[in-house]
Amino acid sequence: MKKEVNSNKKRPRRKWWILIAVILLLILALPIGYVIYAINRTNYDNSKDNEIIINDEIIDTSSKTGYKNIAIFGLDSRTNALEKGTRSDTIMIANINNDTKKVNLVSIYRDTYVEVPNHGYTKINHAYAYGGYSLALSTINTNLDLNVKQYVSVNFHAVTKIVDLLGGITLDITDSELKWLNGYIKENNRVNGTNVAGLTQAGTQVVNGTQALAYARIRYTAGGDFKRAERQRIVVSKIFEKAKTADIATLISIVNQMLP
Repeated sequence: MKKEVNSNKKRPRRKWWILIAVILLLILALPIGYVIYAINRTNYDNSKDNEIIINDEIIDTSSKTGYKNIAIFGLDSRTNALEKGTRSDTIMIANINNDTKKVNLVSIYRDTYVEVPNHGYTKINHAYAYGGYSLALSTINTNLDLNVKQYVSVNFHAVTKIVDLLGGITLDITDSELKWLNGYIKENNRVNGTNVAGLTQAGTQVVNGTQALAYARIRYTAGGDFKRAERQRIVVSKIFEKAKTADIATLISIVNQMLP
């Protein structure tokens, strides 16, 4: 007589595998869902991308060379505006190696005398005030033989906020910088509605967002704007370093508060 096999014995194991598969799919879907959520919250303006001028002699070789250039504009606005009408007193190019992920920061000095399309010769920081991000990128591209199409614009509040969310950054403050730093702290307090105390001494120390922003704005010591641009690169680099060691909860908090 042929013995019947009870197929029900295999069903519980199959159910477990289905449950595990569903859990794995949910785990994989969560990061993707969060990325979509974050992108939708981003204060993103590409309305004038068609106005960006690329130097005719420059070929877009980013896909061949493995590099990407992104412009970073720090806007000198007492109202924390991000649109045109505000000078970009901080201009950097972040050069990213897509293979090694190495990032190089290059400053463009705000007083660089250039030809702004349709506005003649003037300081490069005026381009953003005249026509927003598209004219600023066009000015960079046509004068410096670049093909930058992507950008990030930040105001005083953004710099302050991200440093505070990271728990501060470590800076080495010199005696000659201390006086000017404390002066800028008072102005930053007025702009951001904060009440942050000045530093009591020079030396290596952890500073908060208001103090870090004040450090980045100093330009009256030896070295002038060249030294100020160096301080700005130091602050950005310190932010990167701190972010790389931050836990996931901190990074999510930064995304939630900064992207809008």
